[in-house]
Amino acid sequence: MKKPSKKYYSKDYYLKRDYFDLHLAYAIRSLMQENNLSSLLDVGCGTGKLVKYMRDKGFKTIGCEISNEAIKMSRKINKRGSIIKASATSLPFKNNTFDIICSISVIEHLGKSGVNKFLIEAKRVIAPGGFIFLVTPNWNSPFRIIQQKKWFAYQDPTHTHYYTPKSLSKKLQIYGFTNIKFQFK
Repeated sequence: MKKPSKKYYSKDYYLKRDYFDLHLAYAIRSLMQENNLSSLLDVGCGTGKLVKYMRDKGFKTIGCEISNEAIKMSRKINKRGSIIKASATSLPFKNNTFDIICSISVIEHLGKSGVNKFLIEAKRVIAPGGFIFLVTPNWNSPFRIIQQKKWFAYQDPTHTHYYTPKSLSKKLQIYGFTNIKFQFK
């Protein structure tokens, strides 16, 4: 699949797709509390809504985003420096910096080589005993089969690659991630 041009990541793109899922935020917060985690990196944070939510709950958070438009929009809700311009494939942080890395609806945009680079970077900046929390469309979803061309993941022209739980699990294992768990298999 051809990589989309940067024109797709406009203000309109983020207004349509950058919503805040409170249930997802609560799940991440619970995971952090249950495991005594304090620092979070949100990779591909969009306008930074999760970054703000987690910071307001007392966690040390930072987001990175490649889109200038999303970063500009994030300034309305986030304090200066909490969202930085950075690519998922080249994270500007020291080794073992974060207890958890979240990347919600990002890996389907990166393509195969981009995901490989991202997982290398994620493994590098996650502290020992830390977590990676990923959300991505499930290629095995019965909704994909039922809805065919109308499946939600096909509606975003910037999606370049999809995963099944099995293929993503194998990919994570290649890069040294263990104890892999899925919801909505």
